Amino acid sequence: MSTAFVDLARRNAAYKGLPSLAVVEVLHPIGGVKPDIIRQRAVENLENVLQALVAPEQAPRPRA
Repeated sequence: MSTAFVDLARRNAAYKGLPSLAVVEVLHPIGGVKPDIIRQRAVENLENVLQALVAPEQAPRPRA
């Protein structure tokens, strides 16, 4: 989830009954950014994504 939409994702998850849904926050924007930069961001966040998938309760929480 890009930083600009984390609050919206949190509210939607809570509304759907998933207040503790693991969300991995990546730097905004995504659109209009060169593929190499997006690839770099993906690599930088891979460990967080894996953590959110296998142990969501231990995943990094988005900044409040």
